[in-house]
Amino acid sequence: MRGARWIKWSALGITVSVLSFVAIVGVAHTPWGRPLLGYLSFLGMNGMNSGCPIGAELDPARAAELRAASLEPLRGATPSVSRRVLGFELGTSRRDEVLTWSRDQGLECSPPPRQPNSSDLRCTGLQLRGTDTRGSVNFSFDPEDRLLDVERAVRVGDAGLATELGSELEVEIAQNSGALSSRHGELTAGYLSRGPLSQSAAEFRFEDMRAQVIVTNMGDGAFSIRGIHQSLL
Repeated sequence: MRGARWIKWSALGITVSVLSFVAIVGVAHTPWGRPLLGYLSFLGMNGMNSGCPIGAELDPARAAELRAASLEPLRGATPSVSRRVLGFELGTSRRDEVLTWSRDQGLECSPPPRQPNSSDLRCTGLQLRGTDTRGSVNFSFDPEDRLLDVERAVRVGDAGLATELGSELEVEIAQNSGALSSRHGELTAGYLSRGPLSQSAAEFRFEDMRAQVIVTNMGDGAFSIRGIHQSLL
């Protein structure tokens, strides 16, 4: 009887653990859960270094269909002033243009890890304005090689610098595309320094694009700054 009870509770514990892990991974792949995804990557549990099973390669047409369905609820009511980022136009600029630009910038670009056949690019060595800090920039494309998404990312070791870089990205988006739609958390050094996963997330929603600036305390004195642009056309 005791053995059967132990097996029952062990099975229940395993089930709860699996469901908890699935829930965490699920949340990490939602728009506001991206900082958690980055944190798992930082710990070597997921992301660009190890590859995410959810990010396994799909047929390009199917991937585009899933992407459109997931982003549709995030569409704003008015069009953006401009969909430009890094000199490119979302939905218009082509992969060849991005490759030419990346060579001119001295960046090293390659398909995402564990997706060698993808047309998407992950470029490293991007220098931020006014600093010696270098980060990465990811580009994704539709089946016709038109630019869909741009994601810039960098990590720094100072909350004040993280705040400044996040503010610069927010100003850039506001000037190019339009006004801020919502914010979660505060973009201040004091707020971000409260502890790991303290976060400021600014969102800009438009009819034809969506942009985010997410600044996250990754722990151990590291702060992640991410600027994300997504075409909605």
